[in-house]
Amino acid sequence: MLQMDDNKIIRRLYHTQGWKIRRIVRETGFSRQTVRKVLRGEHEGQYRMKAPRAKPVIGDHVAAIRKLLQAEQDDKTRPKQLLTAQRIFKLLKKDGYTGSASTVRRTVREVRREMGLGKKEAFLPLEYEPGVDGQADFFEADVDLNGVRLTLTFLVLRACYSRRPFVARVPAENQESLFEALIEGFEHFGGVFHNVWFDNLTAAVNKILNSRARRVQERFGQFEQHYAFEATFCAPAKGNEKGGVENGVSYVRRNALSPVPKVRDLAEVDDLLREFMEEEDERVSARCTETIGETWTQEISVLIPLPASPFDSSRGLRRKVDSRALVSVETNLYSVPVALVGQRVTVKVYAQHLEIHTNHKRVARHPRLYGHHRSSFDLAHYLPLLEHKARAFDRAAPVRAAQATWPPTYPEFLRILREREGSAKGTRSFIQVLHLHQDRCVEHVHQAVQQALTHEEPSVATVLAYLDLQQREENPPESIDADVLERFPIVHVETGDVAQYDQLLKEAAK
Repeated sequence: MLQMDDNKIIRRLYHTQGWKIRRIVRETGFSRQTVRKVLRGEHEGQYRMKAPRAKPVIGDHVAAIRKLLQAEQDDKTRPKQLLTAQRIFKLLKKDGYTGSASTVRRTVREVRREMGLGKKEAFLPLEYEPGVDGQADFFEADVDLNGVRLTLTFLVLRACYSRRPFVARVPAENQESLFEALIEGFEHFGGVFHNVWFDNLTAAVNKILNSRARRVQERFGQFEQHYAFEATFCAPAKGNEKGGVENGVSYVRRNALSPVPKVRDLAEVDDLLREFMEEEDERVSARCTETIGETWTQEISVLIPLPASPFDSSRGLRRKVDSRALVSVETNLYSVPVALVGQRVTVKVYAQHLEIHTNHKRVARHPRLYGHHRSSFDLAHYLPLLEHKARAFDRAAPVRAAQATWPPTYPEFLRILREREGSAKGTRSFIQVLHLHQDRCVEHVHQAVQQALTHEEPSVATVLAYLDLQQREENPPESIDADVLERFPIVHVETGDVAQYDQLLKEAAK
């Protein structure tokens, strides 16, 4: 059996003295096979497994792990939304896995290495005081909405001490979205952190003066003053300075939004986020003995109290109404009542919607459009004009946009009115029904039109009659109790003589 010194001699002769294997064999007496083993690092007597060690607990789940990781690659999941070993551990538990999380982590690491997916990251541990620091950041994640892959934008606001997160879906990384999500986050936490860390996002920073000094956007400065916190910005390209929220973003992606959620509407995404935040309050973070929710109670009393009223997150604009009763905001068009054509109005732009005001009165409200050269019409704004230009009804863009929301009874009702009253007059009669949407329940109007179509001669008067009947059925007159009636005196009224009226008529005819 070779000794350690023999191994050392063979390696030195080969690597230091430059001897060939043949000479080493001849001079030392060792076999060629032995010399080659030593040079390959194989020591005589060293134990080698003939087959991989059996893994009875995790073995049946390795294929499932590989399938999950491969599905991510096939779906082109963004790197920051990939499954973590901890998330895979939770998924395997639902499938009956009974082993430990450490075994899953080790197996995931091995499978990733086999698939060429291994990656290591280094993080700097940080410590914070209760209620002092919070960190905010936008991030993106994918969802499958009815089979269509969409990239959505979110904002996470994280308490640095307790690690309690708040996550909200926002329409875009703009200033209005930043304000509204932060306001919602502050209300969720019940107060404001003394110091909030941000990247150098354009919604907040107007200009970077040096590594620390910033010239902030005017509206952001007003927001900061309203909530009395101090905004701190990372040095350029130094997002690691707010590593807590960076880790938090990754954690949210991989625990609330992995695998890529398959949803029927965006409300389901919001439900997923709410469920995630509730579960986080029950989680015990690494190297902690209390849950996140219990640790959070230490921060509440230290937060800055919320102001008496929330900050107005809207951005104000002045616009002139064009000849089509439209105002332009970021290349998109929004309608106003036709009576305002040529006037200047104030537009208040929010993240999800916008409002149009004149003389301190709101005259229009629309969902905010993202994209370019799109239009939002409110048909009610154009009804007075359509009454005078009934022949343009079928080709009017506001009408065509509204038709998508009409029940099938509306086109039938319009056809009947036109056949009986003529094209122009029948259209004007139908416009009267559309006017009812402004002060009556739209569903009630739909139902009244459907009932009117069962009448022999459907008309606007028939629709109004059915609406009045609905109102009486929903709000019947109050009956008077018998004990109340007993308190009223009984009054006897004599019946008149009808013959006296006949006598009066005869006298008048003479």
